[in-house]
Amino acid sequence: MPSRRPVVFLGTPTAAVTVLDAIVAAGHPVPLVVSRADARRGRGSSVSASPVKARALELGLNVTDALDDLRALDVTPDTVAVVVAYGRIIPVDILSLMPMVNVHFSLLPRWRGAAPVERAILAGDAETGVCIMQMEEGLDTGAVYARESTPITDTETSAELTQRLAVMGADLMCRVLGGELPEPVPQTGESTYAKKITASDTQIDWHETSDVTLRRVRAVTAHTFLDGKRLRVLAAESSADPVAESHMDANGVVGTSDGSVRVLRVQPEGKQAMTAGDWIRGLKTGFPVRLG
Repeated sequence: MPSRRPVVFLGTPTAAVTVLDAIVAAGHPVPLVVSRADARRGRGSSVSASPVKARALELGLNVTDALDDLRALDVTPDTVAVVVAYGRIIPVDILSLMPMVNVHFSLLPRWRGAAPVERAILAGDAETGVCIMQMEEGLDTGAVYARESTPITDTETSAELTQRLAVMGADLMCRVLGGELPEPVPQTGESTYAKKITASDTQIDWHETSDVTLRRVRAVTAHTFLDGKRLRVLAAESSADPVAESHMDANGVVGTSDGSVRVLRVQPEGKQAMTAGDWIRGLKTGFPVRLG
């Protein structure tokens, strides 16, 4: 079996680009890249390519948004499909075309599903990791070829942790692809489901503890309200200053059920992101103010 086996790559977001780059750098030929179709990815009506599609084009690789193109692909017996955050369910008949392996950003069977990194932070998990998993019909239920764990720091955002896991996953995947695929090990232990992040997950409840509030800010694009207008809280830290629950003082300290947190960076409704200090200086109000 050659060490540089052909790899068909399926992925969409920036984290998947990290894995694609590592596979290409390791010398694996990539006959086809499959990514999600061009979509609106910000304000305005224009559409743009996914990060994976854009990178594949830069690398001169063949790229498509049609899964059915895999059926016409002339593959060798050692070809493997690598899937990283592709974003669509892959039909069983496509799964049977060639061995498919997935880079999943959790320690399976914990956090199967769409948002494993965010759910791990929201739950206060002490560690997470990466699994190289055999793709099958079930949702993230396949046997595991390799896994690696890492602590979750108490300051990492989901974006920062995702990128760190992407680097770990890229290295682990290249090691798996470097020889014969090892015998996968069935998942064991209690499974949990990482459902998609919803609007209710992003709204700050100042009646929760400071720890839960800070985890929410790190995990998702958290928000609260001031005078009926949405305020995104982009960064915050713990504070020892006493403030009434759900109220914010002139220093950006907000009271929680068991203490307080200091808001560091915000994005008011209809405005650009800014430091909390700049936002507070622009408020025409007395303090404390009530949030929520």
